[in-house]
Amino acid sequence: PSISSDGRFVAFDSGASKLVANDTNRSTDVFVHEFEVDTTVPKVASVVPAEGATGVFRDINLKATFSERVYNVKDNFKLYPEGSSTPVDAMVKPVEGTNYSKWVLNPDGPLKARTTYIAKVKTGVKDKVGHSLDQYPDQAGNQPMQWSFKTER
Repeated sequence: PSISSDGRFVAFDSGASKLVANDTNRSTDVFVHEFEVDTTVPKVASVVPAEGATGVFRDINLKATFSERVYNVKDNFKLYPEGSSTPVDAMVKPVEGTNYSKWVLNPDGPLKARTTYIAKVKTGVKDKVGHSLDQYPDQAGNQPMQWSFKTER
């Protein structure tokens, strides 16, 4: 068989009789497959609460909306009190009906009063073809997304 490709199409010929059901004509068949190459890396498009927000309710659920469908978010979307390396206990899950492009982080309990929190979406988040999150693709390497907010009294 011969195979050729131009980056969008793959074509090959074959005389094998088992590639097509009921192929009994003993002729060489030509197969063509068109595909799209995904070169776009995922980014965080918007967040709740907003960067720098103050007076945020202590029972807030954080939201991150991505530029495309993403995976591995549960282990890579975290919330930390400022100055701490221990994340807040929380459940992370996709928002139903958003095709895995919007995710929510729901803390297990109310956040501390008058406290600054740092939310992080790490580069372990990936799209369907394995591209890692790169919030700032013009910078070298893959960049995480990070933002902060301060809770109410």
